[in-house]
Amino acid sequence: MLYEDFFQALVTHKILDRLPAKTHVILAPSSRDVHHHSVYPQPPFSSFPAVNKPNVHLLSDPACISINGLTIGWTSVDILMQLNKQEVIAGNVGEKQARLLAHILQQRSFCPTFPPPKGVNMELDQLLMEHDFLPITPHLLVLPSDFTRGFIKNVDGCVCVNPSRLAKGIYSRVHVSPPAAGSSVATSTVAQLVYV
Repeated sequence: MLYEDFFQALVTHKILDRLPAKTHVILAPSSRDVHHHSVYPQPPFSSFPAVNKPNVHLLSDPACISINGLTIGWTSVDILMQLNKQEVIAGNVGEKQARLLAHILQQRSFCPTFPPPKGVNMELDQLLMEHDFLPITPHLLVLPSDFTRGFIKNVDGCVCVNPSRLAKGIYSRVHVSPPAAGSSVATSTVAQLVYV
């Protein structure tokens, strides 16, 4: 059995077939996938049988989407670890996680380091032309990282989630309610890390 066949069978039969029709699923590749292109940015999964389901959405990595006015951005590249290794700072300049996240949000880039980090195969022309930029500051930014065990931070009104890795026994659950008039989405977002 090929890795791609195993992945499709696992996702389709163990996850997608058991979800209610109202639940929408977003599937995006990871640079760690053995059955998909390992060059960043990554295109969406192309030959996936569940693509015919109206509640399954196949997106690229990185990506930014809007769902009923809620903007969500994510990437699978461990940019927090890379920023931590490359940041040069003297003295006590605030909380490190929030500072690293602020680099991403202020530079409006999923990968604000140049040249690209070691171990990340990047197609620079494609990345710089269309995929790397955050068109707006998202309401929710998902950045899985090995930098820390997992965290949830509000940085300048953006809820930033490091769900860590499911293989480490951690995932995140996020619930966003419509915000009250005049308040930010961050005030109506409840996020938690779940330890398996």
